[in-house]
Amino acid sequence: MTALVTRKLRHRLIYGAALALTAATSTAAQSSPSSAAAEQKQVTTLDAVTVSGAQPGPGLWRVSKGDHVMWVLGTLSPLPAHMEWKSDEVERAIANSQIVLGQPTFSIRPNTNFFGRLFLIPSLAGANKNPDGRTLQQMVSTEDYARWTVLKQQYLGDDHDVERLRPIFATGELYAAAIKHQGLTASLGVDDVVRALAKKHNVKVIATDYVVAIDEPRRAVKAFKSSTLDDGQCFGLTLDLVEHDLGGVVELANAWATGDINELRNLTMDDLREACMSAVTNAGVAKQLGLDSLKAKVAAMWLAAAEQALSDHAQSFAMLPMVEVLSPTGFIAQLKAKDYHVEGPEGSDAEVTTSQP
Repeated sequence: MTALVTRKLRHRLIYGAALALTAATSTAAQSSPSSAAAEQKQVTTLDAVTVSGAQPGPGLWRVSKGDHVMWVLGTLSPLPAHMEWKSDEVERAIANSQIVLGQPTFSIRPNTNFFGRLFLIPSLAGANKNPDGRTLQQMVSTEDYARWTVLKQQYLGDDHDVERLRPIFATGELYAAAIKHQGLTASLGVDDVVRALAKKHNVKVIATDYVVAIDEPRRAVKAFKSSTLDDGQCFGLTLDLVEHDLGGVVELANAWATGDINELRNLTMDDLREACMSAVTNAGVAKQLGLDSLKAKVAAMWLAAAEQALSDHAQSFAMLPMVEVLSPTGFIAQLKAKDYHVEGPEGSDAEVTTSQP
């Protein structure tokens, strides 16, 4: 039950920042003056073809100093739903490692006892809904709501519950349905495969989870439920993606599956990711909890763990979001700036560059 409460708090309170685009429920279209004209339009897209069958994945990055090496797997979501990841290279790297670093993550945990967590559950209900009973139409611009109505009908159908959700969560539902329609899945189980391989070869997995403890969780949840989020940009950018660039999402997923690193470099969702993260972490209650500096704290924690692993072990293995592997300001670039040697997967033009001061 303790784990359940922790997961619920994480999902309800701030999980929309990191994964609002992966939730899924049925939703509905509402008729309104602003949406009536939009309903006359047709959202027409040619579905891109997702790869299937056995695929090699992106290969591994090699980070080293002296004779100590860390192999890094760049991860991605979503991925082709019907592919089978050939993890032979990863298994060999893990089998010869002394330690595996998990993904850099964060979690929010109530600083209370078992019964405190148990009685916290009822207060979490509705945290993803708009405050004061407002509807989605009241929370977003007329233009964006018109676009939303068309896309919602196309991908989600006729359940009206989504109209009560905050914009960041509503478009999370839309995005999840849209990528499923494209033959993609938000979770192919790459993390689970890595952990299973580590267990198979008796290699210790070290969690790199930055924990934010909440001293007064009931008050924090109440404050979040009554607050508004600056999630209009996140809402609009997600609509843009679903309207115009689902093909790009498929190409990105296919590039990971087939190991096309150069293609991965050209396909990013940084603006959307940052907008949705900022919508939650910059909210008043989030700032009170110190979440506005969360990204920097998670980065510092993972980098410290990586440097410790490289110092203590002849070989180690780690997982990182692909954006942190390829970005000129990402975690791998930061290690390179500290004089670690970085090599991309064999056969790729994967030289990691660092940003200029």
